[in-house]
Amino acid sequence: MKKLLLPLLAFAFLLSGCEKEPEVIRYYVQTEPDVINYYNGAEIYTSYYTVHDYEWMSGEDFFYVNCENPDITSTVMRNGAVIACVALGEKWYDMPYVYPMPTQAGTIVPENVRFEYGEGMVTIVLQDMDGYLPDPVVGDMTFKVTVIRP
Repeated sequence: MKKLLLPLLAFAFLLSGCEKEPEVIRYYVQTEPDVINYYNGAEIYTSYYTVHDYEWMSGEDFFYVNCENPDITSTVMRNGAVIACVALGEKWYDMPYVYPMPTQAGTIVPENVRFEYGEGMVTIVLQDMDGYLPDPVVGDMTFKVTVIRP
């Protein structure tokens, strides 16, 4: 009995100290990013993210989603570059991208699609230019993130 009690207590102790990590959504359409040697050995990594309408989180006056991207390293933060695009219809548009968005009220509002990044993470943000929370996203949105690592 004592042999069983000690492992159970240790397991319960470990669980009680765990904190819930912030929600991170990771969607790679490709299983591995493309790697291309370019300009004196720099590498280019391209990842695709598909974000479903129910996965957007709400900020004060914007929607956002956090996406893991392990290709964004401290080296990239110091000396590389990150470029992002959004697919609208059959075309890709560089971000930030502002386009006319019909609202549920029947008006047209410019909507800004932009991205922010940090080490290991890309945050995609949707924000109406009128300062109000945008209408909820309907359907999936696809994004392409390209990382240039020196």
